[in-house]
Amino acid sequence: MDQAIAMLEKQTHIGQSRAFERQLSLSKFDYIRSIAVHRYLLLLKQNMSSKMESSLSVVSSMMPSNNGANDHRARKLREWAKFYIENQALPASHQGCHVKTKSLVNDEDVQNHCLTWLQSQTSDSISGTTLSHWVRTQLHINLELRDVVDIRERTAQRWI
Repeated sequence: MDQAIAMLEKQTHIGQSRAFERQLSLSKFDYIRSIAVHRYLLLLKQNMSSKMESSLSVVSSMMPSNNGANDHRARKLREWAKFYIENQALPASHQGCHVKTKSLVNDEDVQNHCLTWLQSQTSDSISGTTLSHWVRTQLHINLELRDVVDIRERTAQRWI
């Protein structure tokens, strides 16, 4: 446990500049998890309080919750600490790994059809309104989709 505390002390040290933080190459989430694990291990070592009390104390001060998720977060903190002591690293975070929806603009066929339409227009007639109208009325026909593709004017402006 002492070795883990020493390693976390180096990782969670707040430097004089952002250069130190960039050298760590930790995401903000992992940096916060490192601080939480460090505080948890220090509490265990110094206070001789139970694991549950220590983890709840750290979670309530660092990650307060209105919906009663502190018990779950405290359990996760204990898991992270156990993993860190055994492996000298935090478990991999899967936060943001699963894309919920895919954007149409990333589809190659959509890009090609939009590019063809944009090239066929005069430069003064291209706007978010005209592109969103074309997408709403023509794109689904060109791509042989059964549902109409509806985008807002602001989205069309970003696509342009």
